[in-house]
Amino acid sequence: MNIAILKMGTIRKSVSEDYDVLLIDGIGLSTDHFTIIDVPNGNELPYDIELDGIVISGASKMLTDEFDWLEPLSEWLRYFAKKHVPILGICFGHQIIAHAWGGKVLDNPNGIEVGTKQIDFRKEVKNDQLLKEYYPVINAQVSHVQSV
Repeated sequence: MNIAILKMGTIRKSVSEDYDVLLIDGIGLSTDHFTIIDVPNGNELPYDIELDGIVISGASKMLTDEFDWLEPLSEWLRYFAKKHVPILGICFGHQIIAHAWGGKVLDNPNGIEVGTKQIDFRKEVKNDQLLKEYYPVINAQVSHVQSV
């Protein structure tokens, strides 16, 4: 199994482990099951790789800022989606997925959202391999300014 973790930023060591370490620990597989791609720092987006999944980390960035890697990354994600590779985006990663498929990311008209938020899942989640155990609702910790 090979899961690509797209590391979209870094976390200060005084606060926590970095995004890739947190994701690997959370997924619970050994490190040899992961390919870490540090997109903002110029790591190549490989097309000649077999992937079983892609996880896009969060970041302290805003998608409305301009990034020279955003369009090549969007194209790369669409390529693997056509190959039916599952893609999960967390926070900033979710915004990248939305952008790649034509969605809009804007400042939340209600301002900053911080704290515990109830997330109600659509009924399709009942059959989702990753999220079905959380159906129909989950309480999640959130901290963001922008939304899809």
